[in-house]
Amino acid sequence: MGSGRIGGQERAQYQLFKALLADGGLDLAVALAQDVGLYAEKIKTLGLPILQLNMKSGFDLGFKPALIREMKGYDIHHLHDPSPNQIIYSLLAGSRVKRCLTRRGGLFSYPRTAIKKRLKFTLKKLLYKRFDAFSANSGNAIVSLRRQYGIDREITLLYNGIDFGLLTPQRLPAEMRNSLGLTGEEFVVGTASRLVDFKRIDLLIRAFARAAIAEKKLVICGQGKEMGHLRSLAGNLCRPDQVIFTGEVPHLPDFHQLMDCFVLPSSSAESFGNAVVEAMYGGIPGIIMADSAGLLEHIRDGQTGYVARDENDLATIIERIYKSPSEAGQIAAQGRQYVVEKYSLANMVRAYTDFYLRVLSGQEGKG
Repeated sequence: MGSGRIGGQERAQYQLFKALLADGGLDLAVALAQDVGLYAEKIKTLGLPILQLNMKSGFDLGFKPALIREMKGYDIHHLHDPSPNQIIYSLLAGSRVKRCLTRRGGLFSYPRTAIKKRLKFTLKKLLYKRFDAFSANSGNAIVSLRRQYGIDREITLLYNGIDFGLLTPQRLPAEMRNSLGLTGEEFVVGTASRLVDFKRIDLLIRAFARAAIAEKKLVICGQGKEMGHLRSLAGNLCRPDQVIFTGEVPHLPDFHQLMDCFVLPSSSAESFGNAVVEAMYGGIPGIIMADSAGLLEHIRDGQTGYVARDENDLATIIERIYKSPSEAGQIAAQGRQYVVEKYSLANMVRAYTDFYLRVLSGQEGKG
């Protein structure tokens, strides 16, 4: 049984469930904390049994006995960065169940004023002691489990798999350019993320403003609480209409067609970073920051993409891609080949199936 939040990782989880279902080797069900969002709807189309937890928050303790009885019927509960009440739901199903945890985030810190977040972290840290096996979707997430949650047992690396068949553009490039007011002559820098602080889109805006390129545009796909701040920053540093905020987009590959490079400037709080991997598959030169350990698992500087040391270096790399399109194209091709070979659905299904078999046999998660 999969259990996960409907949030930043839901696309990766949807692709996981779909791939495991297609493989046919497992009897699956999905527990949804909240019945909202695009990928909650997409998960329903898979035909899997759905356990609706209907939790309003991580502290919602409205447990339903019928659901707990149903959860007892599954040999494994696999929870992805769960909230404390999701873990308690699983624990109430009894000791026969094997519980697995997957960490899908990187290193983090909370301000002293974030009382609820700090309390939730403390509760999770205590409850994680009740799990039978541990995994993570990046080496950086493994570091987080060990350093911040105190997990000193075996942790299995389970990379996200990408359904490349979902990354085909659905609209023509000319149609997309018209929708954004582009002429086709501009050098287009792109990004896609939740607009939250650890994604550091402000760093990208400052670097973009510094880049010595006459005709340039920055396309920012995504929504989030930093939107107002980022719009203000772009208005202060860039010409009017030079930075385009699209909000949430229904199909990101349509926008990939317009981009000459893709930047994901996240901090070490990022774990896997699906957005840059999907852009690399689209043949776009990817740029990340040197202090983002999770993203460094995808990009080798000058081979599969570019790694910037700081804001000034990021501006220089954007200029380099503009001035050397043939070099950038070669690096982008190598990046595409890398992600196709490493992050295939077949690799993911094989890794997860082996993990579950080891869990059931008692061989996984030992100290």
